[in-house]
Amino acid sequence: MKTKTKIKQSFDKGSSSYESNCDIQRLICHQLVNFFFERKEKITLSKDIKGLDLGAGNGILSFELLKFIKFEKLHLIDFSDKMLDLAKKKIKQSFVTYEVKDFENLNEIEKFNFIFSNMSLHWSKNFNVLLKKLLEKISNNTLLFFSIPNSIYFEKKEPFYNFDNLMNKFPDIKNLLNQLDKNKYFLESKNITFKENFNNLFSFFYKLRSIGANVNTENKKKSLIRLRKQKTKLSVFYNINFVLIKKL
Repeated sequence: MKTKTKIKQSFDKGSSSYESNCDIQRLICHQLVNFFFERKEKITLSKDIKGLDLGAGNGILSFELLKFIKFEKLHLIDFSDKMLDLAKKKIKQSFVTYEVKDFENLNEIEKFNFIFSNMSLHWSKNFNVLLKKLLEKISNNTLLFFSIPNSIYFEKKEPFYNFDNLMNKFPDIKNLLNQLDKNKYFLESKNITFKENFNNLFSFFYKLRSIGANVNTENKKKSLIRLRKQKTKLSVFYNINFVLIKKL
């Protein structure tokens, strides 16, 4: 099965329990909104804001931004129709539209001047290509901001067997941003680490599965049954990068 198909099916399945288990995603979203508004004086928002939520999922980021921003139109896309159904229950304004679509196949990017995403872009099959496409196609004065994980690491009392095979790799966003042409783009970024406690390693992966985020994108062998043997309590640290880019 193709990786993107697996990801879609996993989030379709996770949609039924997503709202009650997305604590970290919700917290990251709130901090992303704070990150943006702390820098609002450094940028100028268009009077006719046309928003695009990439990988919108349950719509939490759009929902939070709607509290503060007056959109002319707002378009949410996600390749999971069941996740978008969650967003539709939150957001019912007439100027808001929805589309079941893989953000990697998105065209007409230049129609939007306010593009954002929360914890979704790392599911791209090639994040480097996706970011380059966005930066090339967005119009001048368009804002792009998003959250993306740098790493997930653990604090535990006992070592985990073959731990490197348990997690997917994340894009090297720091290196990509260092290559950004500062004459063409305004850039600000910030790293924040979030902490979550679990009774054991199995409960961590079980929670990932409950929201559909446990997809193995690198064909590594991973068995949740084997993880049941790990009884040690642990803290999980999510190192997240917040990025704000404006095309000049």
